[in-house]
Amino acid sequence: MDTQQQSASAEESASPAASSVYSGLITDPLVNSRKTLSISWNVYKGQWKSYAGLVLLILASMLVPLMAFIFIVFGGLFLKNAAPNFSAIMGGLSAVTVTIGVLLFIPFIIWILLLAYTGVLLPGFADERARIGTVFKFTWSKFRSLLWVAILYSFIIAVGILLFIIPGIIWSIYYCMAFYACAFEDKRGMDALRRSKELVKGYVWTIMRRWGFWMYFALLSGIVGTIPLFGWIWSIIALFIITPFQYVYYFSVYLTIRERKNKGFATDVATGRQKMNTILLLFGPVFLFTILVIIGIASKTSDNSNAFEEFEDKNITGEEAL
Repeated sequence: MDTQQQSASAEESASPAASSVYSGLITDPLVNSRKTLSISWNVYKGQWKSYAGLVLLILASMLVPLMAFIFIVFGGLFLKNAAPNFSAIMGGLSAVTVTIGVLLFIPFIIWILLLAYTGVLLPGFADERARIGTVFKFTWSKFRSLLWVAILYSFIIAVGILLFIIPGIIWSIYYCMAFYACAFEDKRGMDALRRSKELVKGYVWTIMRRWGFWMYFALLSGIVGTIPLFGWIWSIIALFIITPFQYVYYFSVYLTIRERKNKGFATDVATGRQKMNTILLLFGPVFLFTILVIIGIASKTSDNSNAFEEFEDKNITGEEAL
């Protein structure tokens, strides 16, 4: 009996339902994007400490190879000045460094991926207010399956992009929930991708509207990042607020569609106006980005043209002087 209860408890943890913090999402008709954002923000506020700790842990982990690199550089400079047989010492040191680097590279990448995946899955444990360690253990138990799904997804999207881009965009939408299907519905490999397509079918316009929202953040980040004094501040904001909030928002969309599918709502029945608004939402940033690129290219071309004219004028002046 105890074993059955533990199994049921584990299954519930691994497959969050329409729980209290997300209950406002599971309604009919489908909630709009603003309501999804509002609920996601409330969930983030309940998890911000966990996300802050996770970000700090990732940054601290990144310092390890940096400190090793600094140690090697300054150690080499010290040996160059102090050791009589510097070349032989550096040859041996380089061999040892390369060997250690290769041996530690894969574990380091796995560690960083584990932390990143933990952040992606953390919103699924919002009701339990689970600590990072609990979510980390859950992520570790599914790490190989999650990694394989991520590899399959990346490969399929890359192939789609090579096939004139459009297939890549379509497949990125259809398979965008494969990671959650793997983690919370115990689907593996291609089954996770097929489950994602099953969920997305009938809700393509909904996902495009919600996903398109973040295109504006990406555009804004690119613009703000170019500001010398504010760029690094924005990077900190992105690490501690925007990216975690994005994870919660994506999970909210997944949970909304999954629970609606379970309740028999097979489609979102988007109106013509909603479809048009979605198209404008998606292609607005693309159009603006294209204009900015054209302006940048035109400005660069103009600068090069002016520089060439100045060069020609100097040559003509020099020839006349001769």
